[in-house]
Amino acid sequence: MRTFSVVRACLVVAALNFWAFAANGAPPPPAQRIVSAPAVAPVPVAKASTNTGKWIALAIAALLTLGAIVVIAAFIFLRSTKPLAPAPVTTPTISAAPSAVPTPPSPVPRLSVAPKSASSVLSTEEAELYVKEFNRDMEHGDLKATVNYLDDTVDYYAFGPKDKSFIAEQMRQYFLALPVRAFSVGEVKVEAGPKPDVATIIFETHYSVRDALGTPASGRTRTEWDVIRRAEGLKIIRTNWITYPDPTPAR
Repeated sequence: MRTFSVVRACLVVAALNFWAFAANGAPPPPAQRIVSAPAVAPVPVAKASTNTGKWIALAIAALLTLGAIVVIAAFIFLRSTKPLAPAPVTTPTISAAPSAVPTPPSPVPRLSVAPKSASSVLSTEEAELYVKEFNRDMEHGDLKATVNYLDDTVDYYAFGPKDKSFIAEQMRQYFLALPVRAFSVGEVKVEAGPKPDVATIIFETHYSVRDALGTPASGRTRTEWDVIRRAEGLKIIRTNWITYPDPTPAR
């Protein structure tokens, strides 16, 4: 009877072991190891300790991750709250009102009225008209009309006294050398001449010319005439001039 109880106990243990292995998906152990089944009982305990270690490692990793997140968040917060450099303070400048700024008086425009003549031979208006008509005939290349302004003998530039025909040849060569001519007369002044019946006319002319090759030239000329009144009108008895060419543009 006692032996039957022992056998029944062994069968129960074997059945329990078979159920445990079936639950774990493993085949039942051989029959000879049924007796040693109680010694295998610590295996589940080992699995439990392994799972516990895994949970502890997971908890430690979670704590480390959380700590890293806290450190990064604190760094970002401190960086964002770093005090900025103060912006430079600009002192506003108060500009004076336009009405408070003294403005210089506008220059008085030059009047077109010619200065009073210092000679009794002719007026400034007559001298201005005379000079402009002469330069107009020079522009047109009218040799006959230009020579008509001259007296029979003229104290001509550096050549000294020359008759009208000599000067006419000089003008003809000038017209040929500079076929394109333009003159603009400036202010005309009249002064007393070396004799009571002689008046001195002083004026400036701006010229712009081109030679036969088309080369341009420009400048201004200061001219002096001594004129005398003849029966046929005013005549030039002396002429002298100084030319101031404009700078030639660099090529």
